[in-house]
Amino acid sequence: MKWDSKYVREKYKVHMLGQHGIYFPCENAKRLVVLFSSMGKDRYDRYSWFWQEEERWAETAYLFLKDDSFNYFLGNDEKPLTQSFRKIILHHMTLASVKEDRVFTVGGSMGGYAAIYYASLMQLNGAIVSNPQLDYASTRAHSFSNWERQIRQVGSQWYDLGEFIFKWPRIPNIYIEYGNYRADRLAAEKFIDAALEGPSLVIARKADWDGHTVDSLSKTTIESSICFFENHGFGEVRQRPDAAVSQPEKLMTKSVIVQEAPRQDHTIEGVARAGQHESAENDESMGAL
Repeated sequence: MKWDSKYVREKYKVHMLGQHGIYFPCENAKRLVVLFSSMGKDRYDRYSWFWQEEERWAETAYLFLKDDSFNYFLGNDEKPLTQSFRKIILHHMTLASVKEDRVFTVGGSMGGYAAIYYASLMQLNGAIVSNPQLDYASTRAHSFSNWERQIRQVGSQWYDLGEFIFKWPRIPNIYIEYGNYRADRLAAEKFIDAALEGPSLVIARKADWDGHTVDSLSKTTIESSICFFENHGFGEVRQRPDAAVSQPEKLMTKSVIVQEAPRQDHTIEGVARAGQHESAENDESMGAL
C-alpha cells in the first residue's frame, strides 16, 4: 500500500490510557524506536519516513506518540502523565519482545525533551534528538513565549534534564544536534557539559543554521546513530560510581563533538523558501514549533 496518512492512521492507530499513537509492528524485532512529536496539533513526526508499502517491517518496530496538550509528554500537576506514557512504551516493548537495551527514543524540540526524559527514566539504550528544550532558563531566550508558558503549565512535573539524567543509574547514549539559534544553543551546550560530568556517551553535532528547526534530524542520522549505539555505545557498563547497585570499574567518559561547515538551510524559514522537506507531511506540518 502506497503512503496514505488516513489509511495508516486508521489501521495502525494506538489508543491507550487516554493517549493516541501509531504503531508499526515487526515480527522478530531486534529493536523498538519510539518517536515523540514536536508541538503541533494531531501530528506524528516522521511516521511517513518509516512506512513500508509491503506493510512488513524488518528488524525494527516503530511507535509514534503525540501530545496535543503541548505539555512535553509530562501532563501537569492536576493530571500527571509520566506513568501513562511509561506504560504505553512498556506495553509496546512487550509486543515487540525487546528489553530496555534495544529501545531508542527520537524527537525534536518538545519531542527531543521527551526522548531524553523517557530514555533516562526507563534506562533505555539511547536518545536521538535535535534542538530540544532541555531546561527552563534556556527557553526564555526563545523569540516567543510559548515554550516557557507551556513549561509553567507543566508545573512540578517538569525537570531540567541536565539534573534529571543524574537521578538514574546510567545516562543513556545521546546524539544531539543543534544550530546557532540562541535558545537551542544555550540549552544544548549546558546539557552536554552536564552529561559529560558522568560516565556517558554523547555525540553532538553543531550545525550552522540560525533559526529553530524541528526537521533537521534525518532518517539516515537516526538509523546511523542507532547502529552505532547498538554496536559500540551499550557494550560498556557506564554506571555512576554512586549508583545504588553494584559499582563497576569507573570508565572514562566518551564524547564526540562535530562542528559542521554551512550546508543546506534546514531552518523553518529555509524550508519554506526551498519548498521541500524530507517527506515532512507527511508528518503533518513539521514546521510548527
